[in-house]
Amino acid sequence: PQVEARREQIEGVRRLVLTGTFFAVFVSLSAALGAAVEWIMPRLVDRVPVKFEKELGDEEAGNVRRRMRVSGETNVTAQLNAMVARLTKSLPKHEYEFRVTLLASGEPNAFALPGGTIFVNMGLLRLCTNSVEVAGVLAHEISHVTRRHGLRKIVSTIGPARAMQTVLGNNHGFLSTLASGSHVLVGQTFSRDFEREADEGGYELMAAANLDPRGLENGLRRIQKFEQKFGGGDGPRALMSHPPTPERVDRLAARWATSAKKSGFTALPPLPLPPAEKGGSPLDKLFE
Repeated sequence: PQVEARREQIEGVRRLVLTGTFFAVFVSLSAALGAAVEWIMPRLVDRVPVKFEKELGDEEAGNVRRRMRVSGETNVTAQLNAMVARLTKSLPKHEYEFRVTLLASGEPNAFALPGGTIFVNMGLLRLCTNSVEVAGVLAHEISHVTRRHGLRKIVSTIGPARAMQTVLGNNHGFLSTLASGSHVLVGQTFSRDFEREADEGGYELMAAANLDPRGLENGLRRIQKFEQKFGGGDGPRALMSHPPTPERVDRLAARWATSAKKSGFTALPPLPLPPAEKGGSPLDKLFE
């Protein structure tokens, strides 16, 4: 019995060592694969011409316009596009064509497509208290475009391995593969790293345009408060593609705390929003 007990003890230790070794190797391979994907993805995206990126975004933008009602408030749309022109003035030379489409939806939401089309819901404009907060959200969306987050999302969705196989074949096949994954461009959820990059880029665009960089932070705070009150159950979920988190707000606040410039920013005129629809909206009583 003692010999048998000793044998079982040794076997148990051996199995434990094998299990530990397996998990150690698995974790190491997973980390190596993750690092390889992070290295490969930008190089795959670099192979995509901006012209194709614009065509992909324009096609999906057409689908959005067919599914959702476009607002007829041309004066508001013109002012939003003027904000975008101001924000993009400091960007290096690029081939993107930034333009805003205003949707009549009352849900606070905004998203950008590859190539430069930015969709903004009327509900977002009503949620923000001033034009600087709106400009902050637009700056965030512009940064998603310039950092090609939409394309990078498609590559991660279709699988870097499949994309790499296509690249080794021909570039036309790679573009066809990207086009097949364009369905993820609307309603997508960006990774935390993408959101961090877009927040940083948005902050820098606001500062370069001499607009108060706290516009994005304050806009996120209001969106976060809206979600806390109405985001549960079957209620609306604001800014679905860019979930605001306390971590993002805190990071932007910390960035502002170290900023050398605290005043002297350019004021933006208020947006000429039409009267709210009869019957009111949850937005009307949210911040009383």
